[in-house]
Amino acid sequence: MLTGRHLIPPKDVQKMLDGNLQNVEKIILEPSDYQRSMERLIGLGIQGGAIFDTLIATSALKVGAKKLYTLNLKHFVRLGEDVAAISLEP
Repeated sequence: MLTGRHLIPPKDVQKMLDGNLQNVEKIILEPSDYQRSMERLIGLGIQGGAIFDTLIATSALKVGAKKLYTLNLKHFVRLGEDVAAISLEP
């Protein structure tokens, strides 16, 4: 959760998105990707909001991302060696 000096007003976020979304490539997860994500969580005994982190990681792995930047590194490195290998803090 971003607090204090990290908060960005929604209008500023909208401007950033407007300037950057033109170059964004969609990653479409198939039912099997969702299933594999949940199997990962079950196998690790993780629940809750980690579902979203796992779906992000699954998307990154699916497209062969070399780096996955996050402000919550510990949330991603716990998802397995493959995710930890590409997870970095900016």
